[in-house]
Amino acid sequence: MMFRSPMIVFALMAAFSCSAASGQEGGQAKITKLKIDLPVSERAWGNPVAAVYTHGWWFKGSEIGNPDAIRPRVIVALWADGHIVWSEDSIEGGPPYQEATVELASVEELLKDLEGRGVFADPGPKRYFPPDSHWTAIVVLHDSKCLNMQSWHEGLERRTGRVVTDRGSSPLDGRSREEVLATASEEYQNFRRIWSDVKEAMLELIPKEGGEPSDVSFTLERVSVEQP
Repeated sequence: MMFRSPMIVFALMAAFSCSAASGQEGGQAKITKLKIDLPVSERAWGNPVAAVYTHGWWFKGSEIGNPDAIRPRVIVALWADGHIVWSEDSIEGGPPYQEATVELASVEELLKDLEGRGVFADPGPKRYFPPDSHWTAIVVLHDSKCLNMQSWHEGLERRTGRVVTDRGSSPLDGRSREEVLATASEEYQNFRRIWSDVKEAMLELIPKEGGEPSDVSFTLERVSVEQP
């Protein structure tokens, strides 16, 4: 899929990651409510604290009326109690899934490590995809902080061999991926660095010995997360 217009990208870049409502009334601070989309399972694990998933209409069998067409395809999802679910496909995700339980200390270490890298403090744009596209999302919740990144670059680059920047997609033409990305804005280069760091850190939590086959399925739900 190609951009319909270069202006689409710049319009979408203005969208912020997590929507929130806050303020004061009668001298009392209101509760802030973050509205985020999360892949939620029917299991009694609660909402994941971190997830990487894909969403869109490009999957095989994505006919209207087919519920699987709008299901999020999880790449990796992590819960506060240590449950972890992952796909064999680290780019587009989806079943078959495996699941395991990691130590709670590993979950806490991941969240603290990401906070230490400053990923929750980045004020830059966090959405890069045009209308009618399929995209990948990275969501991480930690205390009162939220990271919510969405981009179409991974799927498009796998399928086409092109390199995505904030200006569109470009062929290599004898250049390396790094050389093409170097032509992007500083904001977008920072976006890609954070994206790679967070996703790599989450994938590293997958047990090396593997897990058990899982029949878990997911639906995409807009979750309201209350923060003081």
